[in-house]
Amino acid sequence: MNSLATRHAPDVALPLAHFLTGVAAALLGGLALLAWAPRLLAQPVGAFPTLAVTHLFTLGWLAMTIVGATYQMVPVVLEVQLRSERLARAGYPVLLAGAALMVAGFWTARVALLIAGGACAVAALVVYAGHIIATALGAHPRARVAQRFILAATAYLVLVGVLGGLLIAAFRWNLVHADLLPVHAVTALLGWATILAMGAAYRLTPMFALSHGHGDGAAALVLPLVAVGTLVVLLGLLLGWPRAVMAVAGLPPCAAIAVFVRDQWAFLRTRRRPHLDTGLRLTMAATLYLAATAAVAWLGLAGLWRPGHGAVVILGLLGWLGCLVAGQTYKIVPFLVWYRRYAARAGREKVPLLREMYDERLAALGMWGLAAAGLVLAAGAAAGTPWLQRLGAVCWLVGYGVLAWNLGQVLRA
Repeated sequence: MNSLATRHAPDVALPLAHFLTGVAAALLGGLALLAWAPRLLAQPVGAFPTLAVTHLFTLGWLAMTIVGATYQMVPVVLEVQLRSERLARAGYPVLLAGAALMVAGFWTARVALLIAGGACAVAALVVYAGHIIATALGAHPRARVAQRFILAATAYLVLVGVLGGLLIAAFRWNLVHADLLPVHAVTALLGWATILAMGAAYRLTPMFALSHGHGDGAAALVLPLVAVGTLVVLLGLLLGWPRAVMAVAGLPPCAAIAVFVRDQWAFLRTRRRPHLDTGLRLTMAATLYLAATAAVAWLGLAGLWRPGHGAVVILGLLGWLGCLVAGQTYKIVPFLVWYRRYAARAGREKVPLLREMYDERLAALGMWGLAAAGLVLAAGAAAGTPWLQRLGAVCWLVGYGVLAWNLGQVLRA
Protein backbone atom coordinates (compact mmCIF):
# COMPACT_ATOMS: atom_id res chain seq x y z
CA MET A 1 0.00 0.00 0.00
CA ASN A 2 2.94 2.34 0.41
CA SER A 3 2.87 2.86 -3.35
CA LEU A 4 -0.39 4.79 -2.91
CA ALA A 5 1.62 7.63 -1.43
CA THR A 6 4.76 8.92 -3.13
CA ARG A 7 6.37 12.29 -3.54
CA HIS A 8 4.17 12.70 -6.64
CA ALA A 9 0.82 12.35 -4.81
CA PRO A 10 -1.19 15.51 -4.02
CA ASP A 11 -2.34 16.62 -0.59
CA VAL A 12 -4.76 13.98 0.70
CA ALA A 13 -7.49 16.59 1.38
CA LEU A 14 -8.04 16.91 -2.39
CA PRO A 15 -9.13 13.31 -3.16
CA LEU A 16 -10.73 12.92 0.26
CA ALA A 17 -13.22 15.75 -0.36
CA HIS A 18 -14.27 14.14 -3.66
CA PHE A 19 -14.65 10.68 -2.12
CA LEU A 20 -16.80 11.88 0.79
CA THR A 21 -19.00 13.97 -1.50
CA GLY A 22 -19.44 10.96 -3.76
CA VAL A 23 -20.59 8.77 -0.87
CA ALA A 24 -23.13 11.42 0.17
CA ALA A 25 -24.50 11.56 -3.40
CA ALA A 26 -24.71 7.75 -3.53
CA LEU A 27 -26.83 7.76 -0.37
CA LEU A 28 -29.11 10.49 -1.74
CA GLY A 29 -29.48 8.54 -4.96
CA GLY A 30 -30.38 5.41 -3.03
CA LEU A 31 -33.04 7.28 -1.07
CA ALA A 32 -34.47 8.66 -4.32
CA LEU A 33 -34.68 5.13 -5.75
CA LEU A 34 -36.32 3.83 -2.60
CA ALA A 35 -38.98 6.53 -2.76
CA TRP A 36 -39.58 6.76 -6.51
CA ALA A 37 -37.99 3.81 -8.36
CA PRO A 38 -41.29 2.35 -9.71
CA ARG A 39 -42.37 5.73 -11.05
CA LEU A 40 -38.93 6.63 -12.43
CA LEU A 41 -38.42 3.29 -14.20
CA ALA A 42 -41.91 3.44 -15.71
CA GLN A 43 -41.23 6.81 -17.36
CA PRO A 44 -39.62 7.32 -20.79
CA VAL A 45 -35.82 7.40 -20.84
CA GLY A 46 -35.71 11.18 -21.35
CA ALA A 47 -38.20 12.10 -18.63
CA PHE A 48 -36.82 14.91 -16.48
CA PRO A 49 -37.29 13.20 -13.04
CA THR A 50 -35.49 10.10 -14.33
CA LEU A 51 -32.66 12.26 -15.67
CA ALA A 52 -32.46 14.07 -12.33
CA VAL A 53 -31.81 10.85 -10.38
CA THR A 54 -29.54 9.51 -13.13
CA HIS A 55 -27.34 12.61 -12.92
CA LEU A 56 -27.34 12.45 -9.14
CA PHE A 57 -25.59 9.12 -9.60
CA THR A 58 -23.46 9.91 -12.65
CA LEU A 59 -22.31 13.42 -11.74
CA GLY A 60 -22.75 13.60 -7.98
CA TRP A 61 -21.43 10.13 -7.17
CA LEU A 62 -19.54 8.57 -10.09
CA ALA A 63 -17.86 11.60 -11.69
CA MET A 64 -17.05 13.15 -8.31
CA THR A 65 -15.44 9.93 -7.08
CA ILE A 66 -13.55 9.25 -10.31
CA VAL A 67 -12.14 12.78 -10.35
CA GLY A 68 -10.92 12.42 -6.77
CA ALA A 69 -9.49 8.96 -7.40
CA THR A 70 -7.61 10.04 -10.51
CA TYR A 71 -6.14 13.06 -8.78
CA GLN A 72 -4.71 10.63 -6.21
CA MET A 73 -3.80 7.72 -8.46
CA VAL A 74 -2.65 9.29 -11.74
CA PRO A 75 0.45 10.91 -10.20
CA VAL A 76 1.27 7.64 -8.40
CA VAL A 77 0.66 5.33 -11.36
CA LEU A 78 2.34 7.58 -13.93
CA GLU A 79 5.09 8.76 -11.55
CA VAL A 80 4.53 12.42 -12.31
CA GLN A 81 3.14 15.33 -10.30
CA LEU A 82 -0.17 16.99 -11.10
CA ARG A 83 0.38 20.05 -13.22
CA SER A 84 -1.52 22.24 -10.74
CA GLU A 85 -3.01 21.21 -7.40
CA ARG A 86 -4.53 24.69 -7.17
CA LEU A 87 -6.46 24.08 -10.39
CA ALA A 88 -7.60 20.68 -9.10
CA ARG A 89 -8.87 22.21 -5.86
CA ALA A 90 -10.69 24.97 -7.74
CA GLY A 91 -12.53 22.40 -9.84
CA TYR A 92 -14.20 20.71 -6.87
CA PRO A 93 -16.78 23.42 -6.02
CA VAL A 94 -17.52 23.99 -9.72
CA LEU A 95 -18.26 20.29 -10.29
CA LEU A 96 -20.31 20.15 -7.08
CA ALA A 97 -22.34 23.18 -8.14
CA GLY A 98 -22.81 21.74 -11.62
CA ALA A 99 -24.11 18.42 -10.27
CA ALA A 100 -26.46 20.10 -7.79
CA LEU A 101 -27.86 22.58 -10.32
CA MET A 102 -28.35 19.94 -13.01
CA VAL A 103 -30.20 17.61 -10.64
CA ALA A 104 -32.35 20.51 -9.44
CA GLY A 105 -32.96 21.67 -13.01
CA PHE A 106 -34.07 18.25 -14.20
CA TRP A 107 -36.22 17.64 -11.12
CA THR A 108 -38.03 20.99 -11.31
CA ALA A 109 -37.99 21.17 -15.14
CA ARG A 110 -36.38 24.61 -14.93
CA VAL A 111 -34.25 25.02 -18.01
CA ALA A 112 -32.36 28.01 -16.56
CA LEU A 113 -31.06 25.84 -13.68
CA LEU A 114 -30.26 23.08 -16.14
CA ILE A 115 -28.24 25.40 -18.37
CA ALA A 116 -26.35 26.87 -15.41
CA GLY A 117 -25.62 23.42 -13.99
CA GLY A 118 -24.65 22.02 -17.37
CA ALA A 119 -22.27 24.91 -17.96
CA CYS A 120 -20.59 24.36 -14.58
CA ALA A 121 -20.39 20.57 -15.00
CA VAL A 122 -19.05 20.71 -18.55
CA ALA A 123 -16.54 23.41 -17.65
CA ALA A 124 -15.33 21.48 -14.59
CA LEU A 125 -14.96 18.18 -16.47
CA VAL A 126 -13.35 19.68 -19.57
CA VAL A 127 -10.80 21.58 -17.43
CA TYR A 128 -10.21 18.37 -15.45
CA ALA A 129 -9.72 16.47 -18.71
CA GLY A 130 -7.19 19.00 -19.96
CA HIS A 131 -5.41 18.88 -16.62
CA ILE A 132 -5.21 15.08 -16.64
CA ILE A 133 -4.03 15.01 -20.27
CA ALA A 134 -1.31 17.58 -19.53
CA THR A 135 -0.22 15.54 -16.50
CA ALA A 136 -0.34 12.20 -18.34
CA LEU A 137 1.83 13.47 -21.20
CA GLY A 138 4.72 13.71 -18.74
CA ALA A 139 4.38 10.08 -17.60
CA HIS A 140 7.42 7.96 -16.84
CA PRO A 141 8.33 5.66 -19.79
CA ARG A 142 7.56 2.51 -17.75
CA ALA A 143 3.97 3.70 -17.28
CA ARG A 144 3.13 3.94 -21.00
CA VAL A 145 0.32 1.37 -20.95
CA ALA A 146 -1.48 3.09 -18.07
CA GLN A 147 -0.88 6.43 -19.77
CA ARG A 148 -2.66 5.24 -22.93
CA PHE A 149 -5.70 4.07 -20.97
CA ILE A 150 -5.90 7.42 -19.18
CA LEU A 151 -5.55 9.44 -22.39
CA ALA A 152 -8.16 7.35 -24.23
CA ALA A 153 -10.64 7.57 -21.36
CA THR A 154 -10.11 11.31 -20.98
CA ALA A 155 -10.71 11.86 -24.71
CA TYR A 156 -14.06 10.12 -24.28
CA LEU A 157 -14.79 12.36 -21.29
CA VAL A 158 -14.43 15.41 -23.54
CA LEU A 159 -16.94 13.79 -25.90
CA VAL A 160 -19.27 13.24 -22.94
CA GLY A 161 -19.13 16.98 -22.26
CA VAL A 162 -19.79 17.85 -25.91
CA LEU A 163 -22.79 15.50 -26.07
CA GLY A 164 -24.11 16.84 -22.79
CA GLY A 165 -23.92 20.38 -24.12
CA LEU A 166 -25.78 19.34 -27.29
CA LEU A 167 -28.49 17.69 -25.21
CA ILE A 168 -28.96 20.81 -23.10
CA ALA A 169 -29.19 22.83 -26.32
CA ALA A 170 -31.83 20.39 -27.54
CA PHE A 171 -33.84 20.88 -24.35
CA ARG A 172 -33.60 24.67 -24.58
CA TRP A 173 -33.68 25.48 -28.30
CA ASN A 174 -34.58 22.20 -30.00
CA LEU A 175 -31.38 22.37 -32.02
CA VAL A 176 -30.64 18.63 -32.09
CA HIS A 177 -33.26 16.22 -33.37
CA ALA A 178 -31.42 12.90 -33.11
CA ASP A 179 -31.81 10.97 -29.88
CA LEU A 180 -28.40 11.49 -28.31
CA LEU A 181 -29.25 10.09 -24.88
CA PRO A 182 -28.12 6.49 -25.59
CA VAL A 183 -24.95 7.80 -27.24
CA HIS A 184 -24.29 10.07 -24.25
CA ALA A 185 -24.83 7.18 -21.82
CA VAL A 186 -22.59 4.72 -23.69
CA THR A 187 -19.86 7.34 -24.06
CA ALA A 188 -19.91 8.09 -20.32
CA LEU A 189 -20.19 4.56 -18.94
CA LEU A 190 -18.15 2.58 -21.49
CA GLY A 191 -15.97 5.16 -23.20
CA TRP A 192 -14.90 7.10 -20.12
CA ALA A 193 -15.60 5.29 -16.85
CA THR A 194 -14.94 1.72 -17.98
CA ILE A 195 -11.77 2.41 -19.95
CA LEU A 196 -10.38 4.44 -17.06
CA ALA A 197 -11.39 1.74 -14.55
CA MET A 198 -9.73 -0.94 -16.69
CA GLY A 199 -6.47 0.98 -16.85
CA ALA A 200 -6.49 1.56 -13.10
CA ALA A 201 -7.39 -2.07 -12.34
CA TYR A 202 -4.44 -3.37 -14.35
CA ARG A 203 -2.18 -1.54 -11.90
CA LEU A 204 -4.17 -1.57 -8.66
CA THR A 205 -5.47 -5.16 -8.48
CA PRO A 206 -1.99 -6.75 -8.59
CA MET A 207 -0.75 -4.14 -6.11
CA PHE A 208 -3.56 -4.67 -3.60
CA ALA A 209 -3.60 -8.47 -4.00
CA LEU A 210 0.22 -8.78 -3.92
CA SER A 211 0.15 -10.59 -7.25
CA HIS A 212 3.46 -10.32 -9.07
CA GLY A 213 4.96 -11.44 -12.34
CA HIS A 214 2.01 -10.60 -14.59
CA GLY A 215 3.23 -7.29 -15.98
CA ASP A 216 0.36 -5.48 -17.62
CA GLY A 217 -1.35 -8.69 -18.67
CA ALA A 218 -3.08 -8.28 -22.02
CA ALA A 219 -3.72 -4.56 -21.45
CA ALA A 220 -2.03 -3.62 -24.73
CA LEU A 221 -4.64 -5.75 -26.55
CA VAL A 222 -7.60 -4.70 -24.42
CA LEU A 223 -7.21 -0.95 -24.94
CA PRO A 224 -7.52 -0.74 -28.75
CA LEU A 225 -10.35 -3.29 -28.76
CA VAL A 226 -12.44 -1.36 -26.25
CA ALA A 227 -11.49 2.17 -27.36
CA VAL A 228 -12.03 1.67 -31.09
CA GLY A 229 -14.92 -0.75 -30.54
CA THR A 230 -16.74 1.81 -28.41
CA LEU A 231 -16.35 4.43 -31.14
CA VAL A 232 -17.81 2.05 -33.73
CA VAL A 233 -20.78 1.27 -31.47
CA LEU A 234 -21.40 5.00 -31.00
CA LEU A 235 -21.39 5.56 -34.76
CA GLY A 236 -23.85 2.71 -35.16
CA LEU A 237 -26.20 4.20 -32.59
CA LEU A 238 -26.01 7.62 -34.24
CA LEU A 239 -26.57 6.31 -37.76
CA GLY A 240 -29.16 3.69 -36.87
CA TRP A 241 -27.31 0.64 -38.23
CA PRO A 242 -29.29 -2.62 -38.57
CA ARG A 243 -29.29 -5.06 -35.65
CA ALA A 244 -27.05 -7.56 -37.45
CA VAL A 245 -24.41 -4.88 -38.06
CA MET A 246 -24.66 -3.64 -34.44
CA ALA A 247 -24.15 -7.23 -33.25
CA VAL A 248 -20.84 -7.36 -35.14
CA ALA A 249 -19.87 -3.85 -33.97
CA GLY A 250 -20.39 -4.90 -30.36
CA LEU A 251 -18.00 -7.86 -30.54
CA PRO A 252 -14.65 -5.98 -30.09
CA PRO A 253 -15.59 -4.25 -26.80
CA CYS A 254 -17.13 -7.51 -25.55
CA ALA A 255 -13.89 -9.34 -26.42
CA ALA A 256 -11.88 -6.67 -24.60
CA ILE A 257 -14.06 -7.07 -21.53
CA ALA A 258 -13.67 -10.87 -21.63
CA VAL A 259 -9.87 -10.57 -21.72
CA PHE A 260 -9.91 -7.95 -18.96
CA VAL A 261 -12.07 -10.15 -16.71
CA ARG A 262 -9.75 -13.11 -17.36
CA ASP A 263 -6.72 -11.02 -16.37
CA GLN A 264 -8.35 -9.73 -13.19
CA TRP A 265 -9.19 -13.24 -12.05
CA ALA A 266 -5.63 -14.32 -12.85
CA PHE A 267 -4.30 -11.54 -10.63
CA LEU A 268 -6.55 -12.62 -7.76
CA ARG A 269 -5.95 -16.35 -8.23
CA THR A 270 -2.15 -15.96 -8.01
CA ARG A 271 -2.17 -13.45 -5.14
CA ARG A 272 0.23 -13.71 -2.22
CA ARG A 273 -2.21 -12.03 0.13
CA PRO A 274 -4.10 -14.95 1.72
CA HIS A 275 -7.07 -12.94 2.98
CA LEU A 276 -9.39 -11.15 0.56
CA ASP A 277 -10.53 -7.99 2.30
CA THR A 278 -13.76 -6.14 1.49
CA GLY A 279 -12.13 -4.00 -1.17
CA LEU A 280 -10.84 -6.99 -3.14
CA ARG A 281 -14.09 -8.92 -2.75
CA LEU A 282 -15.98 -5.96 -4.17
CA THR A 283 -13.49 -5.87 -7.04
CA MET A 284 -14.31 -9.53 -7.76
CA ALA A 285 -18.04 -8.76 -7.69
CA ALA A 286 -17.45 -5.79 -10.01
CA THR A 287 -15.71 -7.93 -12.63
CA LEU A 288 -18.65 -10.36 -12.63
CA TYR A 289 -21.04 -7.45 -13.11
CA LEU A 290 -18.93 -6.14 -15.99
CA ALA A 291 -19.13 -9.51 -17.75
CA ALA A 292 -22.90 -9.67 -17.18
CA THR A 293 -23.38 -6.10 -18.41
CA ALA A 294 -21.42 -6.79 -21.60
CA ALA A 295 -23.45 -9.93 -22.30
CA VAL A 296 -26.83 -8.26 -21.75
CA ALA A 297 -25.81 -5.16 -23.72
CA TRP A 298 -24.64 -7.26 -26.69
CA LEU A 299 -27.90 -9.21 -26.71
CA GLY A 300 -29.73 -5.90 -26.78
CA LEU A 301 -27.60 -4.54 -29.64
CA ALA A 302 -28.20 -7.71 -31.61
CA GLY A 303 -31.94 -7.57 -30.96
CA LEU A 304 -31.89 -11.07 -29.45
CA TRP A 305 -33.24 -9.99 -26.07
CA ARG A 306 -34.55 -6.67 -24.89
CA PRO A 307 -34.36 -6.37 -21.12
CA GLY A 308 -36.69 -3.99 -19.34
CA HIS A 309 -36.25 -0.27 -19.19
CA GLY A 310 -32.88 0.76 -17.76
CA ALA A 311 -31.68 -2.77 -16.88
CA VAL A 312 -28.38 -2.49 -18.80
CA VAL A 313 -27.62 0.94 -17.35
CA ILE A 314 -28.38 -0.34 -13.84
CA LEU A 315 -26.09 -3.36 -14.28
CA GLY A 316 -23.27 -1.17 -15.58
CA LEU A 317 -23.68 1.86 -13.34
CA LEU A 318 -24.79 0.42 -10.01
CA GLY A 319 -23.43 -3.10 -10.47
CA TRP A 320 -20.05 -2.90 -12.22
CA LEU A 321 -19.09 0.65 -11.27
CA GLY A 322 -20.98 0.63 -7.95
CA CYS A 323 -19.01 -2.35 -6.62
CA LEU A 324 -15.72 -1.17 -8.10
CA VAL A 325 -15.96 2.37 -6.73
CA ALA A 326 -16.95 1.13 -3.26
CA GLY A 327 -14.10 -1.38 -3.28
CA GLN A 328 -11.52 1.25 -4.22
CA THR A 329 -12.97 3.61 -1.61
CA TYR A 330 -12.35 0.97 1.05
CA LYS A 331 -8.77 0.64 -0.16
CA ILE A 332 -7.86 4.28 -0.73
CA VAL A 333 -9.63 6.43 1.89
CA PRO A 334 -8.39 4.57 5.01
CA PHE A 335 -4.87 4.77 3.64
CA LEU A 336 -5.15 8.49 2.91
CA VAL A 337 -6.30 9.20 6.47
CA TRP A 338 -3.69 6.87 7.95
CA TYR A 339 -0.93 8.43 5.89
CA ARG A 340 -1.89 11.96 6.88
CA ARG A 341 -2.16 11.23 10.60
CA TYR A 342 0.22 8.40 11.34
CA ALA A 343 2.88 7.98 8.64
CA ALA A 344 5.38 10.26 10.38
CA ARG A 345 4.84 8.44 13.69
CA ALA A 346 5.03 4.87 12.37
CA GLY A 347 7.99 2.98 13.84
CA ARG A 348 8.37 5.39 16.73
CA GLU A 349 5.10 4.71 18.53
CA LYS A 350 2.10 2.40 18.27
CA VAL A 351 -0.20 3.40 15.42
CA PRO A 352 -3.33 1.62 14.19
CA LEU A 353 -3.25 -0.81 11.32
CA LEU A 354 -5.42 -0.02 8.31
CA ARG A 355 -7.77 -2.91 9.07
CA GLU A 356 -8.25 -1.56 12.60
CA MET A 357 -9.57 1.78 11.38
CA TYR A 358 -13.02 0.44 10.45
CA ASP A 359 -15.28 -2.54 11.18
CA GLU A 360 -14.38 -5.25 8.66
CA ARG A 361 -17.26 -7.50 9.71
CA LEU A 362 -19.76 -4.70 9.16
CA ALA A 363 -18.06 -3.94 5.83
CA ALA A 364 -18.67 -7.57 4.78
CA LEU A 365 -22.40 -7.06 5.39
CA GLY A 366 -22.36 -3.92 3.27
CA MET A 367 -20.47 -5.78 0.57
CA TRP A 368 -23.31 -8.29 0.21
CA GLY A 369 -25.77 -5.42 -0.04
CA LEU A 370 -23.80 -3.82 -2.88
CA ALA A 371 -23.23 -7.16 -4.61
CA ALA A 372 -26.99 -7.72 -4.67
CA ALA A 373 -28.15 -4.17 -5.41
CA GLY A 374 -27.42 -3.98 -9.13
CA LEU A 375 -28.79 -7.44 -9.86
CA VAL A 376 -32.00 -6.94 -7.88
CA LEU A 377 -32.62 -3.48 -9.32
CA ALA A 378 -31.95 -4.67 -12.87
CA ALA A 379 -34.28 -7.65 -12.39
CA GLY A 380 -36.94 -5.32 -11.01
CA ALA A 381 -36.53 -2.99 -13.99
CA ALA A 382 -36.66 -5.86 -16.50
CA ALA A 383 -39.75 -7.41 -14.90
CA GLY A 384 -41.43 -4.11 -14.01
CA THR A 385 -41.78 -5.31 -10.41
CA PRO A 386 -41.96 -2.40 -7.88
CA TRP A 387 -41.10 -4.46 -4.79
CA LEU A 388 -37.92 -5.78 -6.46
CA GLN A 389 -36.96 -2.25 -7.45
CA ARG A 390 -37.37 -1.03 -3.87
CA LEU A 391 -35.52 -4.07 -2.51
CA GLY A 392 -32.63 -3.23 -4.81
CA ALA A 393 -32.64 0.34 -3.48
CA VAL A 394 -32.54 -1.02 0.08
CA CYS A 395 -29.56 -3.21 -0.82
CA TRP A 396 -27.76 -0.18 -2.28
CA LEU A 397 -28.49 1.86 0.84
CA VAL A 398 -27.21 -0.95 3.07
CA GLY A 399 -23.97 -1.11 1.08
CA TYR A 400 -23.31 2.60 0.93
CA GLY A 401 -24.75 3.22 4.38
CA VAL A 402 -22.21 0.79 5.84
CA LEU A 403 -19.48 2.41 3.74
CA ALA A 404 -20.46 5.85 5.05
CA TRP A 405 -20.47 4.57 8.65
CA ASN A 406 -17.05 2.97 8.21
CA LEU A 407 -15.63 6.12 6.64
CA GLY A 408 -16.88 7.98 9.68
CA GLN A 409 -14.96 5.49 11.83
CA VAL A 410 -11.87 6.03 9.68
CA LEU A 411 -12.08 9.82 10.07
CA ARG A 412 -12.38 9.42 13.84
CA ALA A 413 -9.56 6.88 14.13
